[in-house]
Amino acid sequence: TGTGTLLVERDLEPGGAARLGLSHAPPLRLGVELLVGAECVGLYANDTEGPGNALLAVRHGGRLLAVTAERVIVATGGTSQPLPFPGVDRPGVYAARGLLGLPPRVGRKLALVGEGDELRRCGEALSRRGYEIALAKDPRRALGNPVRGVDLANGERLRCDALAIAMPQAPLHDLATSVGARAHFDGNGFPVDTDAEGRTAVDWLFAAGTVAGKPAIESGSAAGRAAWR
Repeated sequence: TGTGTLLVERDLEPGGAARLGLSHAPPLRLGVELLVGAECVGLYANDTEGPGNALLAVRHGGRLLAVTAERVIVATGGTSQPLPFPGVDRPGVYAARGLLGLPPRVGRKLALVGEGDELRRCGEALSRRGYEIALAKDPRRALGNPVRGVDLANGERLRCDALAIAMPQAPLHDLATSVGARAHFDGNGFPVDTDAEGRTAVDWLFAAGTVAGKPAIESGSAAGRAAWR
């Protein structure tokens, strides 16, 4: 109950990609209520006697909270994708974003595999963390258990302390589509269909960032303004 904006954050502090050093995010504005260490596990059209169009089931601190809202912005981001090749299922292989979230380093030299903007951003962020980055183009086999090397298509053998994969993220559309939002396959995943202001096929539901296949800050600002109108 209450008025204003509630931000439900799964981690113990907000920031998402910015917290991992992958982007810049402006500070939260005053007046935003923040619920950290919380996860929205269900999103429904509100059929209770409480006010609001939406009903959210939020898991927090061993409790399940019921939250009603007039409008909801889904900004669930995406999930790291694997790159299948022999040996990639062995210990010593990490998602690049997962490594950025680990306090300790897993070695000094990191073989980095991936493509696109995700490869560039993760490589830069991992370098700032102190890793020596070696790009592993066209990997054919990961070597060792745990992995300590990668054979490449050109015949080169790249030695490393660990292997990280930085493929474009697949949008986490489940919450939005479970309540009626539409999504489409873009070759990597299923971003939610939105207009220029983040509106979905559900009149009270908006989506922003990776889940909608859009830049986070610009689309989040547009969706926020539209949701408040």
